[in-house]
Amino acid sequence: MVLTPKTKRKTWKSTANKLWRKKAAWIAGNGPIALLAHCNVLTVTLWPTLEEALGAKSTIDQFNCGGRCNRNHEIVDLAQLGYGPHR
Repeated sequence: MVLTPKTKRKTWKSTANKLWRKKAAWIAGNGPIALLAHCNVLTVTLWPTLEEALGAKSTIDQFNCGGRCNRNHEIVDLAQLGYGPHR
């Protein structure tokens, strides 16, 4: 799913739902920074700051995100890509 800036959502979570709901087992949190774990199933957590997302990514990189973790974790800045709530 590709969103354009013209299709902005009301919240960061609704933006994440639009982008990943068909693939994600769950989406939690709220904020413009998405931490995606592409392991057994896709999971998405949303964070208010890059620093918090990097801290969470460091934790799951070190200790795994679940039983079938393959350390395929990435951070996506929804605001920088032009997605998200209207300002």
